[in-house]
Amino acid sequence: MEPLIRNGDRLCSCRLLCPEHVIDGEIYAFCDQKGLHVKRLIAPLCGGLIIRSDNTSYEDEFLTKEESSNLYILGSVVDRAVSIIGA
Repeated sequence: MEPLIRNGDRLCSCRLLCPEHVIDGEIYAFCDQKGLHVKRLIAPLCGGLIIRSDNTSYEDEFLTKEESSNLYILGSVVDRAVSIIGA
């Protein structure tokens, strides 16, 4: 999620919610079979989810409705603490 959230930053709080209440473009903490992630989630009208990073080195990931049901959304990120070490 660089440049917004860098390695070493801390997420101070997340707002818990149900997966069906994803707000387009908000940043979410979630888990899948690959691990823990912090990314923007977009819910297209056709269903499923788009996972987007602010870091342009990463391409969007498109999930079908079935694939997105395997995500465990911890919540939306509402606050972060920026690391000043290594800045």
